Amino acid sequence: MFDFSTTPWQGFEKSERGPNSSSLFQPLAAVSYRKCRMFNIIIFLLGAGIMFFMALRSVLARRRLCTQGQKVTATVEGTVQSRDGGAYVLAFTTAGGSHRLHYPKPARGKSFAVGDTVTLYYDPDDPEKMYVEGDRATLGAEVLYAVIGVALLVLTVGIAR
Repeated sequence: MFDFSTTPWQGFEKSERGPNSSSLFQPLAAVSYRKCRMFNIIIFLLGAGIMFFMALRSVLARRRLCTQGQKVTATVEGTVQSRDGGAYVLAFTTAGGSHRLHYPKPARGKSFAVGDTVTLYYDPDDPEKMYVEGDRATLGAEVLYAVIGVALLVLTVGIAR
């Protein structure tokens, strides 16, 4: 009754005039292929959206600290091992007293020597939220998120074709 000698994709070639007459009754394999492709497109778009959200969140958090946080000049007193790895001990004094904060040490990039002074922005309500002016590790993360987001969009366009 049915000729199974042909490939399941026969009759599904792209056409400018729309579907072929033989594609009116699509084989199950063609429907499954299209669903799988649509699923991949959704996953890639979701991934790109998450990457752009992470980049935007990081940029806005840094800008919020720079505009609404306390700006102080801190002195690097040394380094310590914290739960997240190496960290600088930054000491500064405000009207509220003397403070010492641990700032994560970047794996690469500019390092600070004991006695160096840095400009530090921090949230007085939550001192763990801080940003050292000119920290390229933070900027690198923002750029990385955006680049991954663009790459996922390019892949999505490639899948959609």
